[in-house]
Amino acid sequence: MSFAAVRRIALGALLALAAAGCARKMPPTGGPRDVAPPELLSVEPDSGATGVDTSAVIRLVFSEPIDPASLDAGDVVLRLAGGADVAIDASFLAPDTLVVRPLALLEALASYELVVAGLADLVGNPFDQDAETPALDPFVESFETAPD
Repeated sequence: MSFAAVRRIALGALLALAAAGCARKMPPTGGPRDVAPPELLSVEPDSGATGVDTSAVIRLVFSEPIDPASLDAGDVVLRLAGGADVAIDASFLAPDTLVVRPLALLEALASYELVVAGLADLVGNPFDQDAETPALDPFVESFETAPD
């Protein structure tokens, strides 16, 4: 075999090794894994509020985007305190903002309770109102509507 042929084979082998080393497909390190659950930053109307308009829309703002696929029927419940559930539409206004719209006017001078559970962030960390306890705790708030 000629010197030129050996040189071409050696050069080809070196190039193949270099390309194989550069072509490793691995995910980027990207820092530590997200294990923090989403936190509720604000609720409107505030828990304990009085004089809330009977056409009120409830807004919940979380510390990070919530996975819309984690919102199932029964995860958000609005009910008359000690009474029946109210028909609502719960949807995301923004990735971190859940909006609860009653489908009819709320009763005047009535107490309502809102319960939110079952949501998770984009990597699956569940929403837990009290992360200090072992169980997943729902968020519960109450408010009272204004007179007509």
